[in-house]
Amino acid sequence: MSRYVWSRLLAVLAAATLALANAEATQPERVLAGVLDVLAGDWNEDGEVDRAVLWRPRVEDPRVDLFVFLSGQAPQVLPGAAWSGDGWGSFPELRTAARGFAVISGNRAAGREPWEVVFDVAWRGGRLWVVAYRYSRYGSSGADGGLLCLVEFASGWGEKNGVRFAVKPEPVPLEAWSEELLPTGCRRR
Repeated sequence: MSRYVWSRLLAVLAAATLALANAEATQPERVLAGVLDVLAGDWNEDGEVDRAVLWRPRVEDPRVDLFVFLSGQAPQVLPGAAWSGDGWGSFPELRTAARGFAVISGNRAAGREPWEVVFDVAWRGGRLWVVAYRYSRYGSSGADGGLLCLVEFASGWGEKNGVRFAVKPEPVPLEAWSEELLPTGCRRR
């Protein structure tokens, strides 16, 4: 079995173990059915495989939790880190990003106003940080015409529909991440 396949299996089992501690999730098949995506890498640069798992605890709830398993550390959980719909184009995903990974969610396939949220997580100074955020909404109806908002926490700038603005030049610790930390015009909700 390749190291890649083994790391994915371990991530799923780790997520299942944590989820089983939740009183609402008592059947392993239900727990495993909630795993939407898994990504492996060596984000803390210690030579060991680290994993991120997107897990949807309940089918009727669109909120998706992020579990991060760094070698030698307790798992980190960010409840409601992503959103999931029930059809193609609305499932969240994880992608590799510079020194970390990106969490992507949105409704990219259906409806009159497709949208997407991406936030980048990077390892810096001994911990995981949210270093960047992007929200895009493509309006196909009305006078709105859409929205593109970028926020680069690490470098201290943002941009909304081409207009730059300043933000506090400080990444946000992953465990403290919330869209409430964004400028009002860049929030999805």
